[in-house]
This record gives sequence, structure tokens and C-alpha cells, in this order.
Amino acid sequence: MPGLSSRERLLRAIVHAEPDRVPFVFNLFQLPHDALPPHLRHRGQVERAERFLAAGLDDTLGLGVPWESHPKVRTRVWKDQPTGSRYPLLHKVYETPKGPLQQTARQTEDWPHGEDVPLFSDHNVSRATRFPVETEDDLERLPYLLGFPSDDEVRGFREEARELKRAADRLGVVLEGHCTTGADSAIWLCGVENLIVACHERPAFAHEVLRIIREWEMPRLELLLETGVCDVIVRRGWYESPAFFSPAAYREFLFDSIKAEVDLVHQAGAKYQYIQTVRPQDLVGEFRKLGIDLLWGVDPVQGQADLARLKRECGDRICLCGGVNSYVTVGQGSRAEVRAAVRRAIELLASGGGFVLFLVDSVDPSVPWSHVEWAIEAWREWGTYPSLAA
Repeated sequence: MPGLSSRERLLRAIVHAEPDRVPFVFNLFQLPHDALPPHLRHRGQVERAERFLAAGLDDTLGLGVPWESHPKVRTRVWKDQPTGSRYPLLHKVYETPKGPLQQTARQTEDWPHGEDVPLFSDHNVSRATRFPVETEDDLERLPYLLGFPSDDEVRGFREEARELKRAADRLGVVLEGHCTTGADSAIWLCGVENLIVACHERPAFAHEVLRIIREWEMPRLELLLETGVCDVIVRRGWYESPAFFSPAAYREFLFDSIKAEVDLVHQAGAKYQYIQTVRPQDLVGEFRKLGIDLLWGVDPVQGQADLARLKRECGDRICLCGGVNSYVTVGQGSRAEVRAAVRRAIELLASGGGFVLFLVDSVDPSVPWSHVEWAIEAWREWGTYPSLAA
């Protein structure tokens, strides 16, 4: 099957048809420009795709949907140093027409946001001493923070979509749309402990937080789908894992909203990709009922993914994206260990299509690129259909 584009290769894998070879994609996270070899260095995602494709690898382009707070919302940020505290505290207040919402976070040495406290950040989760949404009184104020983009932003977004579509067509790559977050946003807004305890002790509160987020995200998802440019729509579900939600809680608080998204995406002719990196086999029954097309982040080490079970129980219906751990296996392993992990992933997951090789969950500065080259070397050796790792 010579001459497949990267887009054709990925789409064949998604529908469980064997392409010419196993697709191999990367997520580069905060990787310094000079950490890459010269032939892969780039500025921006389009140049990155050009460089990776030229090297015989795969890539995708990504399109995000803007949003803004209500125009009447005003913010104040200040910092203080409590007596006896190791870290200064950053405070941010959102003044809404219904009253204030406040968040406070410790400004640790590795705080990446300067003197600000963004509404959405993983760094807030472990550093916050106060979250914006903690009580029932906060619920009527929250919608003022989660608004639809302005007319100018919509026009700019539509133009960006057209430009990225032209680039994706020229390069022959998949264009991904990024929009919905669900429980990720809820945990950024409420905190892990606050939300999960609320699911058990104040379920009406948890349902209302998630409802407000859903009503904010669905019109933006519809805007994304109206452009007609995306092959795949991505929902991030890092916090929607069995580490936080039992199967019963998943069904009660998350299932219906995700199913509504999946159905809407399929009606628009696109594929649905779900990010889930922790023990995905615990929710495989729910994933099958949801009808998701890609499960992103299948990690046999830190994510404890059972590769054989996943292939057996959903590999004929859900394309599995991952297979190799990045930080431990590739970042700290020997050449032999890295090669063995890639070969094992291909042996277990690639037969019949439905597999995209991916180093979960990113290549960041802790992962030497020389080790990534070992993974590429093994993939080139064993990742070609129909022989694969025979």
C-alpha cells in the first residue's frame, strides 16, 4: 500500500484497517528548540509537521476553540506573604454581577504563571488553598466566567480553521479539534478533593458544576463542528479516570454528557478521541457503550494499562493510541528496554489495525531525544504491515 499520506494512514488505523505501517505520532511538551536534532527543529505546529513528515514520521495539526468571560467580569490579583509560610500566596478575585469568586494558590519555585493565577491550570490543583467554586453560592456566579467567544473571536477562529485546513490538506495530515474538558474543568474549578467528595456527599452540587461546564462547552463544540475542517475531535479526560471516578460514578456524572458529544461528532462525520491514561480497562465497558473511536494514552507502566486485555475487549471497535510509556520506559530505560517495549506494543496491539504508536503522554525535557531515537529505530524495524514484529 505505497504512497499513503499520514492522514490516510491514521484514518485507516482508526477504522481498523491495516495501513502500510503503524502510525507513529508524538506529543512534544515544553521541549526546548535545541533538544531536538537539527532536522526536526521547528517554529510552530505547521513547520513541525513538515519536519516530522520529511523524516518519515506522522503528525497532526490541532485547532482549539476560544472562549471569554462575561464583559462585566472584573478581576483583581494580589500577592502576600503569610507569616511562617514558605511560599507567598497569589490571590485572584473575579467580580461578577452575582458576586465574587476567589482563588488562591501558593507561588512555588516552579510556578509557571508569573504573578497571575489562571482559571484553568493543572498547577493550581496541588498548590491552591482556595478554589473559585466551593459552595452552592458560587454556582450562580460561575457561568459569568465561562462565556462564548465574541464576534471578533469567532471570525478569527473561522479564519484560523480555514488556514489550518489548507495546511493539513497540503501536508496530508489529520486535523484535530480540541474543545471539551468535562471533569478536568470541574477539578480545576473546584479541586480534586472538593469535587470527588461532593460526588458522594453533595451530588446535586457536583451535577450542577458539570452541567454548567457542559452548557458552556456544547455551543463551542457546535462551532468547531460547523467549520467542517476537523477529522478528529478530542476530549481531554485526564481526571475522568478510575483514579477519581468509579465505574458507577462515571456512569452517574460523566457518561451522558460524553455520549451527547460522541453522537454530535459522529453526526458531523468526524471521529471522537478520548484522552484517558489511567487503568482504562476498568472503564472499557463504558467506552464501548459510548462509541468512542480513539482511546488516547494507553500506558502500560504509569497508567497500568493492560494492553492485551484492551486489544481483546475493545481493539476491534476502538483504536488504541499509545502502547509505550515515555517518562520511565523511554526516558530512563536502556536501548534494549526501549526496543522491547516498542516491539511488545506492536505485537499486542497492531494486528488488524486499530493502533497508533505513541509515547505516553509526551516527550518533555526529561526524555533524552537519543532514547526517542531508539523507539523510532524499533518502530522502523517492526512496525510495517503485514509482517509487523514477526
